[in-house]
Amino acid sequence: MACLGCPFSFAVYPSSTVAAAAAAGCLITLIVGWFQGAIKKFSDLREPLRESANTTAMLFIINVGALFFSRFFALTDIPTELAMLVQGWDVPRWVILFGILVVYFLLGMIMVEIGIYALTLPIFMPIIISLGYDPIWFGVVVLKLSEIAAITPPVGLNVYMAKAVAGKNVSLEEIFRGIWPFCLCDIIVLIVLILFPQLSLWLPDLLMGN
Repeated sequence: MACLGCPFSFAVYPSSTVAAAAAAGCLITLIVGWFQGAIKKFSDLREPLRESANTTAMLFIINVGALFFSRFFALTDIPTELAMLVQGWDVPRWVILFGILVVYFLLGMIMVEIGIYALTLPIFMPIIISLGYDPIWFGVVVLKLSEIAAITPPVGLNVYMAKAVAGKNVSLEEIFRGIWPFCLCDIIVLIVLILFPQLSLWLPDLLMGN
C-alpha cells in the first residue's frame, strides 16, 4: 500500500507478508499456550484481546488523523512552499538535516512510528529531496533514529513494553540502565549511516540496477 506518495511507504504501513507472519505467530502462540495449559478457557483470552483491541484502535485513530492532516497539507501546497523557503536559507544543508533529525528523535520518545511518519513525511520529504538527499537513505536514517528514540528517556515507549513483558521482578530503572549499551551501538550505527550513505543505498541500487 502506498503512503502519501512517499518513496519508502514500507516504513509507514506493514506489508501483507509482515501482517501474515504476525497473524501466524499469534496463532502458533495460542496453540502452544493451549497445549501447555496456560490457556484453559476462552475467558483467559478476554483481557489480552481487550488490550489488543485498544492498541489497534489507538493506532487506527492516529493513522486516520495523520492521513487527514497530510491531505490538508497537500491541498494547501504547504510542503512545496516550505521546500522553496528552505532552499533560500543561507545555511549548509546538513544544518537543516540535523534539525529534521532532532524533530524525529523528540517525536519518537512520545509517539508511535506510524503516526510520526504519516504526520511529518508530507512536510519533510519535499525538503529533503530539494536539498539533494536520497529519500531511501533518509528513510533508513529516520528508521534507525526512531529505534533509538523508542528506548531513551524520558518516555521510551519500547522500554515500557519491555517492562510489561518482564513483569514485577524487573524494575523500570533496571531496564533503562540496561538499554544504554544497545543505545550506544545504535548511535554509532546511525553516525556511520549518515557519514557513509552508500551503505544504505548499495542494496537498493543493486536491486534497481543502478
